[in-house]
Amino acid sequence: MRGLEKLIKSGKLGLLAGPMGVWSPSALGNTMSIPAAMGGVSSWGKSFSAEASVSPATPSKSHSSIIFNLVGKTLEELEAEFKMRKGGGNIVENIEILLKRGVTKKELPRVVKAKSMQYLTGLRTETLDKKLEGLAKLLELEPAELGLIVRVFPTVMGLSWENNVEVFLNELLKSHSKLKIKRMILKFPATLGFAKKFDTLAGIMESSVGCSREEFLEMVVRFPSVLGYSVEKSTKPKIEKFLALGLSKEDVKSVLYDSPSFFGRDFEKVVVEKLTWLKEELWMKDRDGLEVLRKCPEVFVANKELWYKCLDFFVRLGWSREALTEFFKEDPVVLSHRVNLLDEKLKFARKFLKKSDEELLACPSYFSASFGKVILFRTAFWQDFGENPQKLPLSSLVGGPHSKFNEKFNAEEIKKFGKTFNKLSQAEKLKSVISRL
Repeated sequence: MRGLEKLIKSGKLGLLAGPMGVWSPSALGNTMSIPAAMGGVSSWGKSFSAEASVSPATPSKSHSSIIFNLVGKTLEELEAEFKMRKGGGNIVENIEILLKRGVTKKELPRVVKAKSMQYLTGLRTETLDKKLEGLAKLLELEPAELGLIVRVFPTVMGLSWENNVEVFLNELLKSHSKLKIKRMILKFPATLGFAKKFDTLAGIMESSVGCSREEFLEMVVRFPSVLGYSVEKSTKPKIEKFLALGLSKEDVKSVLYDSPSFFGRDFEKVVVEKLTWLKEELWMKDRDGLEVLRKCPEVFVANKELWYKCLDFFVRLGWSREALTEFFKEDPVVLSHRVNLLDEKLKFARKFLKKSDEELLACPSYFSASFGKVILFRTAFWQDFGENPQKLPLSSLVGGPHSKFNEKFNAEEIKKFGKTFNKLSQAEKLKSVISRL
């Protein structure tokens, strides 16, 4: 019980009260005393010696009291509730390891539950400590971060470290920074439990759509929960359904690579119904709908209600359905934007940039661009170089890498301007731009 003595002396346990009364060191069957340097008196006002020893082979009443204070249940209650096997005398030492590694006493009740009690009662203390220490060192986790992982995903205690988790993490670290992998694990700790499943899914993606192991690894880093979906009920069926639409293997790989969340979505609602909507509401042909899916798969993940509201917004402007069909074919991302954001951009273009509806209809990327980070930023940048944005085409404000904006200015100039301009709030950016128009 040396570990327990350290826990007591550190003051982490405090006064342990259980259903059998207040626990004191004498409950262990021995009297213990704190060294003279500590006053020789416990926090309960009784002296005791540090010679007590309790065999870890069998849970004692003192174990039960300690556990009750930490997690609100006696060992007997836990055994009855979770139908655990008897034994596990190392549970107190393992709880001490959790506290040492970052789990707080407040979080312990969430850690100590049915699926994790087998680890606390069955693992050797050195084994548990080695696993948690290895994870913390490999990803450079702070105690609070490691505690978060254990609390959210207590099964991590039972995973094989050297033959499973460590190998998986090292493969991820070959192509990604430690900080990126660390953030991924903190966002979705259960990723650690799917190390073996990764090989299975990587094999399926490669054989079915030609997705390389490196490409699938990148998908996992961006969207780790892709490993949590059922292979038979989700992964394989989704791939087959995409191929059945008439998309090539390369197209399906591209769609899933760009938007891995499709694996967890209802295919009928997210894909089939929206392809039908494009056909019925925007009069798109089947091949046009598939082109939208290939071009911007992420827009299909948006709520269909946004599509309806977006279309209604532009129809109310008096724009024809035929014109809108071409408008959305060119930049489908606009469909996923909220009406209030679209209206903000429209008013700015009409009132301050003096743009006609014909110009706006010819540049759908204006409506899909960020108002503050792109439109206001580039407008202000042109102003700083003595240009009047009202006389420039909209593409100069929102165009891609080959636009006039990018051709005229180099990256260093843009970066230097951004350090000052991006410190402003959006309201301040708008005020600054308007004041110079």
